[in-house]
Amino acid sequence: MKFHKEKIKDFSKNGIRIESYNKYTIDTIVSFLLSFKFASKHISGIGKIKWYRYNKEDNKYEYGIYFLNNSNIKDIKELTI
Repeated sequence: MKFHKEKIKDFSKNGIRIESYNKYTIDTIVSFLLSFKFASKHISGIGKIKWYRYNKEDNKYEYGIYFLNNSNIKDIKELTI
């Protein structure tokens, strides 16, 4: 099992968008632990990579990860209210 620290670009109740130098494939199942500078709460779960974009200028990828477990929805709502 590999662990990578990636940058969160955006998040919602359904998923997250991350930025990475690492290459992943669509439909890859990933586990994650989200931590935020503005909150002491951490959110963990399982997601699936649904899309990606590659930026040649800075050699980075953006990924859309869809949450597979609904337990994250309550935690994300608490952070966004």
